[in-house]
Amino acid sequence: MLVFAIAQAAVSTTTLLVVGRALSVQMNPNFPLLILVILLTIVCLCGLGVIIAARARSFSQGSLLTDTLGAGLIFLAPVYYAPEMMPRVVRLFAQLLPTTFAARAVQTTLAGGNAIGNELLALSLMAVATLALGFRLMKWRED
Repeated sequence: MLVFAIAQAAVSTTTLLVVGRALSVQMNPNFPLLILVILLTIVCLCGLGVIIAARARSFSQGSLLTDTLGAGLIFLAPVYYAPEMMPRVVRLFAQLLPTTFAARAVQTTLAGGNAIGNELLALSLMAVATLALGFRLMKWRED
């Protein structure tokens, strides 16, 4: 699952950069930090996937939960609109989501910046927490 997610992220990021260049979008990507942000985001979201897999009672329930969570995480991240447009309560909740930290870090690294220490720390802590919880909830068995 993780390898597939990394491959998908590589294709998506490459496409984003190529289309951005083709449209003359001003970018000065900091590639090492951009790769780190993407990998931490993937691991964090995979941790959420493990939690869902551990709790879902069926494939269809897990699929529904994953789709709903994914859509919610993207909808609440500051990607499609500015956070100031959200109601205050929703904005406060959205600031704690991994996709919000990832969006800010990607935006900074695409602009050539490197001041993303807080975002990297938050994504790292979330990745460890979600994977630890997911593996703890998982019912392991030997065949």
